[in-house]
Order: sequence, then structure tokens, then C-alpha cells
Amino acid sequence: NRSSDLIVQREADLVDEVVSSSVNGLRGFLGAGRQSLLRKREDMAPKIVGSTLEFGVSKRIPSLDGGPILNQGFVLAGRRLNGHANRRNVVSDNFFKEMVLHRKILGHLAPVYCLLMDRTGRRIFTGADDNLVKIWSATDGRLLMTLRGHQSVISDISVNHENTLLASGGLDKTVRVWDLKTGGPIAVLHSHTGGITSVEFCPTPVSEAKCLISTGKDGALCIWHWDSSTNEF
Repeated sequence: NRSSDLIVQREADLVDEVVSSSVNGLRGFLGAGRQSLLRKREDMAPKIVGSTLEFGVSKRIPSLDGGPILNQGFVLAGRRLNGHANRRNVVSDNFFKEMVLHRKILGHLAPVYCLLMDRTGRRIFTGADDNLVKIWSATDGRLLMTLRGHQSVISDISVNHENTLLASGGLDKTVRVWDLKTGGPIAVLHSHTGGITSVEFCPTPVSEAKCLISTGKDGALCIWHWDSSTNEF
């Protein structure tokens, strides 16, 4: 009730008078913001900011409607890491209304189930049932590279956050890592006893914690550590 709120508020003021807070705005032992015992209903409401869901942040990221044009590769990668976004702050409504077919290319001789863009949005990666991984120019649709080595269907692909390596997993039970500068193979990782179902690079910027994670039909999850300076797994 109201009398209890007044008592708690008075106790917080007394604590602040006796013990000064080391953090500006922190209400003594009662915490601040969403963690405070004095929080209100509006303090708990999330705020959508840019490409991430943040609490207690008042800054705004300009929309594409009249604002600066953001790199779509960075925006979508940020949304993937940070959570759902307000679509009006990611891509304008007019963007979808004005979409037209840019180019249609017969790139593989079998169904394509893997599609990924690099961190700059300039290259497109595809993996298909013809055992091939191909790299395309997002500008004009040219085929840049064809990566050969898998002996079965490509099930998943992933690019690291430095935009230097591409990992591909296949039903041949292997994970292959490719150098995006040369297109050459860097590593062939054998550990799964079943086909690969997913591969993903860990987004951490810490050099000692960089790793590649894979899962397989065998029910296993494998974590492969790699050295960013030598690209050794």
C-alpha cells in the first residue's frame, strides 16, 4: 500500500545520507532501475532501440526513412546477435514495396538449402546438394569461387566475425574450414559419427576463446578452438 511505499522510500533516503553511493544514481542497497525494490511498472517495460532490445536507454538510432543508409549486412548480423528489432529501424516499408528481381542465376545442379551473406554484405555463400559451396558477388551475381571437398550434401555454412573464414558442414560427417581470401582449405575436422546438422562461429572478440561449434545427427556437440593468428584448429 501507499504507507509501505513511503516507509521504503524514507529508508532509502536514510541509507543514502549515511553511506554515499559509489555509483551515481544508485539507491544504496536497494539497487537501481529494473533491479531496484522501488521500481515502478514503467521501469520494467523494455525499450526497442535500433537492432537490439535494451532497457533504460533513451538514445535513438535513425530510421532508414530519411536517415543514413545502414549496411544491411551489419544490421542483420547485429539483430542475429542482440535479439529482435523494431522493423522500422532496420528496413523501411518502402524497401519491400520497391523490391524487384535483380538477377536469377542457375548456380547449382541440385537443390540449395544453405544461404549466407558475409559481414560486409558484398558476398553471398551457398551450399547445395551437389556437394559444392559457392561464393557469389552480391553486386552483379558473378561466381567468385567454388569450394570443393565435401563428399555429400552441404547441410550448413557459417562465416566468422572477422570475415576471413568460412565453415561448412556436410552429411559426410566432416566440417571444413576455408580461407575467404584464397578460397583454399584450412582444416578438415573429423569427430562426428553422423552427418553435420549445424555449424556456427562463436562471436566473442577474445582471442583465447575463439571457437567453432558443430552439431551432428549423432547427438553430439563439438567445440573446436582455433588460433586467429595462425588459423590453426
